[in-house]
Amino acid sequence: MTMPRSTNWRTRRGDLSGGHGPVSMSGRGCTIWKTATWLVPDGSFSARPFFNRPLPIHGASLRITASVACGLPESPPGLEIPPGKSRGRQAGDANARPPCSPRLDCPPMKSRFRPCFATVALLLSLSACSRPPVGLYETASFEAVEYVRRSGKPLEMDIFVPLDGRQSRPAVVLWHGGGWGYGDRSLERDLARFLASMGYVTATASYRLWTDGATYPAAVQDALASVKFLRSKCREYGIDPDRIAAGGESAGGHLALMVGLARDHAVFKDDSYPGVRSDIQAVIDIYGPTDLVSVCEGGGPVVHYLCEGFMGCKAPESPESWREASPISHVRPDAPPVLILHGDRDSVVVYAQAVALAEALEKAGTKSRLVKVTGGKHAWGLHFNSVENQRTLPVIVDFLARTFCRDMPTSDSSQPSKVMAQQPQRRAPAD
Repeated sequence: MTMPRSTNWRTRRGDLSGGHGPVSMSGRGCTIWKTATWLVPDGSFSARPFFNRPLPIHGASLRITASVACGLPESPPGLEIPPGKSRGRQAGDANARPPCSPRLDCPPMKSRFRPCFATVALLLSLSACSRPPVGLYETASFEAVEYVRRSGKPLEMDIFVPLDGRQSRPAVVLWHGGGWGYGDRSLERDLARFLASMGYVTATASYRLWTDGATYPAAVQDALASVKFLRSKCREYGIDPDRIAAGGESAGGHLALMVGLARDHAVFKDDSYPGVRSDIQAVIDIYGPTDLVSVCEGGGPVVHYLCEGFMGCKAPESPESWREASPISHVRPDAPPVLILHGDRDSVVVYAQAVALAEALEKAGTKSRLVKVTGGKHAWGLHFNSVENQRTLPVIVDFLARTFCRDMPTSDSSQPSKVMAQQPQRRAPAD
């Protein structure tokens, strides 16, 4: 379940409030107790276990896991152990408790005090309240840079430049996920800052969303325009125009693939920056959909809603448009190198999507690499200090270094996994 950009969860006791999103909430358990996880890219929370005073929590990339009571019984059972932490005990066991968590002893409650979502019972874990990992260089940022105007409204990007003293560097442009209709460019800020600290001029670009009425191919046209803008400003930002990569997560990965594989298609023609090339030299696809028809057919109601919203129609109504919007339909021998990162437990965009694209690229003779992230689910990028990111960041750095060759650092230069583990906590800036 994905909640809007702002969220204010207030239970009967006001136990958990604050923060801003997007927030992803998931849970499993018995009918009484459910385990929920909130992933918060940026913001500030106040958590109040009902046996304690309010606990302020600040930082970026929060992961908060709590056990939520849904209709308390006359004698509440013990807390449910989250998946993967049972240590031999079954969920719902009255004696079960999470590791490193105090036992919760509640007085009996009568039936009239059984509201749904009555209370957040316990803050089980708070991991990785940290700043993004730091690489080799300090960085400078340029916020809200307008790169194109659509129907009188500006589309903007944030640009991060490494302070490394060089005059010409490779660039990476990133697009956020959110089903082409939700989210914003701030979701990619941590990854952008990290890549900038590794020597790449990095931009996170906004694009028109279908929830604002801009259906396919608007987002692809905007993605191409953002590449043209960076190339047109290569002197201002110290960019090598012949070394530009594109990347993104989920819907953003789809856009990166479309820019890399289908930029010459007539339907994506855009008059922004005439005479400026829109080609890129590398693609980083992080769990992006590659065949919209199959991902919609195999997905649930939410996937159907997002895909059909993006396309503006159902697949049977315009099958040619759906094939045209699928990166796998545009595989060609002269495509740029493609790095595909995908979790084998992704239930939104299944791993088979990545396998199909990798096989098509190999058959066409395109240089590509598929990395299966064992145990990885969808949207791990929302939590930048996640285990999945620790495993995949070195792969991204090595891929870019090998693709762009000249004087670019590899993962051995920064050891991002170790750097992330050593980051101090950061308080949210004061209002």
